[in-house]
This record gives sequence, C-alpha cells and structure tokens, in this order.
Amino acid sequence: MNEKKQQILKSAMKLFAENGFHSTSMQGIADQIGIAKGTLYIHFKSKEQLLLSILKQYQHDLFEKIEFVEKDSMLNSREILVKQVYVKLVEFQKNSDFIKMQFKEQLHHENEAVKEFAEQRKAKILNWIKKGILGLYGEKITPHLWDLVILFNGMIREYMLLLVFERKPIDIAKAAEFIVNRLDDMAKALISTKSEAIITADMMIAIEKADTQKTLDTQEEILSNEFNKIIAVIKASPVKGEKEEELFAAAHALKAEISQESPRKFMIKALTALLKNTDECRTEANHLKELLYLKFDLHD
Repeated sequence: MNEKKQQILKSAMKLFAENGFHSTSMQGIADQIGIAKGTLYIHFKSKEQLLLSILKQYQHDLFEKIEFVEKDSMLNSREILVKQVYVKLVEFQKNSDFIKMQFKEQLHHENEAVKEFAEQRKAKILNWIKKGILGLYGEKITPHLWDLVILFNGMIREYMLLLVFERKPIDIAKAAEFIVNRLDDMAKALISTKSEAIITADMMIAIEKADTQKTLDTQEEILSNEFNKIIAVIKASPVKGEKEEELFAAAHALKAEISQESPRKFMIKALTALLKNTDECRTEANHLKELLYLKFDLHD
C-alpha cells in the first residue's frame, strides 16, 4: 500500500474513533489530510470501502504479529500462546477508541461487506486459538477442543473489554500468563473428568472452512523481506549523498546486529529510531520496529 493510502487510512481511523463513523464525512477526511475530496474518491469509492480497508489493515497487522510469534524457534508451544495473547491484548488496547466506535455503532448490522468480514475475522481468531490449543495439549484434547476454544476466546474477550471500555489498569503481560494458566486448568479438568463435549467438531465445520491459513515464512525470511523493503524505499527516494549513505549504513548495521548471537537491545532501539524518524522510510521502518520489538521483548 502506498504512502498516500496509508495516510488516508490513518486519518480516517482517527476521525471515525473521535466522531463516529456516521458523523464523519468524506469531505471531513479530505480536509484532515489536506487533499481534494475528488482525490480521496480516487483511492476509495465510498466511506464504507474506506472503513472496510481499515478493518482489513488492522486484522492484517494483528495476525502478522501473531504469526510472527508463532515462528519464533526459541519459544515452546506454551510460551508462543502466552505471547500471542499478549499481542492481541496490546493491539486491542492500542486501538481502543476505534474499537469502541465499532461496538457503539454496530456497523456489521448495516453493511453486508462489513458483516461478511466480521464473520471471517471471527473464524480466523477461533482457528488461531484452535491451532494453539492443539499445539499445547496434542491430540488428547481433541474431544474437548472446541469447548476450550470458545472458553479461551471468551476469557480473552472479557479482559479486552475491561482494558478498553473500563480502562482497568491491567498488567497485560501478567494477564496473558494468567489466561493461559486458566486454560491449563480447564484442559486438565476436561481430560480427567471425561466430560461430554458441548461444542462438537460437526458444529464448527463452517468456521474451519471460513479461514484458509497460508504457509508461513520463517522469522528470518520475514525480517529479511522487511529489510529489503527499506533498502528499496531508500534507493527510490530523492535523498542522496551523505544522508542516503547514513540510512543504508543504519539498515545494514541493524540487520547485522539482530543476526548476532546476543543482539544488543540498545543498538536495536537506536538504529530503528534513526530509520523511523526519517520521512523517506518511516512507514516501513515503523513496521520493522514493531516486529523487532516483539521478537526481542523491547519497549519504548
């Protein structure tokens, strides 16, 4: 997605969150960005299409991080699930105003495309949880799998709502660990008591089919691809001479640093900050920063 579309999505998301979807006009979005309304319509044919693009972008960013964590060869199945729950809670909190707008205005009841997307999103979330539970407990959990998926998703959802709607001062890292611990308790109880399943696999066939999981790259391949994007953006930018050399040097130094056996966190922070604060590659560098901070447990 080009820089202009990214700018439009960011501004529209901000206005939707502040004023509500129905109270925000395409003219208001155009004014916020400083472009003509006609130019806005070149990129997005309607306000509904713009909203759908924001929802898809949010889901893409969330699951890119969830899948990135899954590829961390240094983590076991339980650590992966804990970190994924952490990511989901953080992303939900980070976009709290926009999330509240969606709940308040119930847009999926009014727009068929948004409704269809919401159903696909739910399927993707439930299938991610299913995969995590199977990875954690193996085939012995199969008779109780979907009951656990529903219970686990319900726990995550309630903590998300407390974070966003009541702004409770919850320690997200501790909450993620706590939620997975309770999953352990439920799994052990279901296995030991041999309880009859409430939600059977037959009931969830449509959910399973609604989400098609792609084959994931390794973390190294994902990061290498992100570095290639930054290098390409720098090459294509009007910046030349000493400034261009500085950006290339920072990108190559950062790539070399994370390849070390014990990468220095302060160096990762410093080099990502240098790239992120440069107009020419800000979007790509910010994206790379989020992945690196996730991989190395860094915080601003």
